[in-house]
Amino acid sequence: MIVASRTGQSLLGAAALAIASMPFWASPWHMQLASTALVAALFALSLQVLAGATGLVSLAQAGFFGLGAYTIYLLGSPPIWITLPAAMAVAGVAALLIGPLALRTKGFFFLMSTLAFGQMLFFVFHDTPLGGGTDGQFIQRPAIGFLVSRSARPMVMLLLNLGVLTVVYASLCALMRTALGHALQGIRSNENRMAALGHDVQRLKLIAFVLAGALGGLAGHMSTLTDGFVSPDLLGWHRSAEALLMILLGGIGALHGPILGAFALTAIQEAGSLITDRPKLIEGVVFLLAVVFLRQGLAGLWTRRGPGTPIPRPVMGAESNRDRGGKPAILRAESVSRRFGGLLAVDQVSLTLEQGILHAVIGPNGAGKSTLVNLLSGEIPLTSGRVSLDGRDISADPAWKRGSLGIGRTFQRTNVMRDMTVLENARLAAQARASIGLLRSAATDDLVQTAWIALDRSGLSAMADATAGMLSHGQARLLEIAMAQAGNPSVLLLDEPLAGLGPEESLPVAALLRDLAKDHAVLLIEHDMDVVFAVADIVTVMVNGRVLARGTPAEIRGSADVRDAYLGHGI
Repeated sequence: MIVASRTGQSLLGAAALAIASMPFWASPWHMQLASTALVAALFALSLQVLAGATGLVSLAQAGFFGLGAYTIYLLGSPPIWITLPAAMAVAGVAALLIGPLALRTKGFFFLMSTLAFGQMLFFVFHDTPLGGGTDGQFIQRPAIGFLVSRSARPMVMLLLNLGVLTVVYASLCALMRTALGHALQGIRSNENRMAALGHDVQRLKLIAFVLAGALGGLAGHMSTLTDGFVSPDLLGWHRSAEALLMILLGGIGALHGPILGAFALTAIQEAGSLITDRPKLIEGVVFLLAVVFLRQGLAGLWTRRGPGTPIPRPVMGAESNRDRGGKPAILRAESVSRRFGGLLAVDQVSLTLEQGILHAVIGPNGAGKSTLVNLLSGEIPLTSGRVSLDGRDISADPAWKRGSLGIGRTFQRTNVMRDMTVLENARLAAQARASIGLLRSAATDDLVQTAWIALDRSGLSAMADATAGMLSHGQARLLEIAMAQAGNPSVLLLDEPLAGLGPEESLPVAALLRDLAKDHAVLLIEHDMDVVFAVADIVTVMVNGRVLARGTPAEIRGSADVRDAYLGHGI
């Protein structure tokens, strides 16, 4: 998530000053219009926490907006210092109840589940007497906390809305620089990889969902305070869709995008109403043009840099991640099996991984090698058998839990956060197992140093500020290995790290594999037999999901059964 550059911050600051000066030159109608745009910006900004920062598109946001709005009505208009925290609390609790259920789904199904929950909240106020009727209710002079005349109210609400929006935006800017903000952006980029690194993805998404809900309630509260009116229409799904339009128009990749989008949409709506009696047609044309010509939204007009800010390298200490202390780690798989319907992909496989030993698993395509890695890492559950780490049974632990316990892995296909920098990728891996609070800076010296050590060891330090999506295939493979080791794991599961590499690219990776085996328990899945026999201490051969043979590279090379099943007679 891009926080506005200095140029962008200067422009936003100038716009805020211009709005703050409106009482000196603008009419009450113009101040009321600006207040409406500020509330819309606050509402869109609340959804940006999900859609922009975390990659979750929710249609329940209007429900939280409406809950915040109705809080003033239901409490009877006490002072703002009571209604404002109450509105945020009510909406936040609703999000806390809805979130665990909605977040069990993904993609389209998450969108539909949030729509369902949002509509349920809508009908609570539409079809029951709780909200005062379907036509809505006027609230006579909603309390601000001090006496305000009718003529001064537009000015007071303008400045109050501007102040609230400024505080929320500044707070979110700070949040995006914390460990929590960094992790949420990682989830947006690659949720599966974040779980493999050891991040509790569901917990992090729930935090974002509740935060967005509370901020949505705040926006609804300010809307009612500004307009003095509540109705079930505030909870309609179309309001969530309108917030999404503001985000898309302003720029989903920038934190300040919703603010730009809200003011642009307000201006378009007002202009459309003056020009024609079909203002929605004008809106549609503008959005079509924005989608075609402004793919990064209005924020993209002055934001041209990459997603990451270069982070200075701290003074380096010793490579402490090589020294874990205590006894060497041992990962054991005992008679593990995995069945997919009628196919037994892995059948009663047992193996032991120990620190200092590079254990290679080879076999023909379809032998079950990658499935075995997924079973050990927790990517897929066991059908039967047992997996233990240092004597602890982890058979039922999910992938993120195993990652947090010290099992790092790479994937058969390159799997990195492509829109983040190389250093940010490694820093996210280091953050997964670091004992830091979620609200601490993600750029602490400890995390950055750990990330640099992993990049140095993988030969990628010169590419630290490059975007991961711009790396060559070989460099991306090295980045995956760097990420796997940056979390200071005890066990590394490397699934075909040399796949697709030429001879020149394979040499540094092969040397790195041998180096990693000195202080990790390493499982290597690989088809390059020259590399396997050069670096492996133990080789296991799998055929049709079963272990055919196990031994030293010399023993496997000399096995007639292995030659017939896999290696051929030319080896």
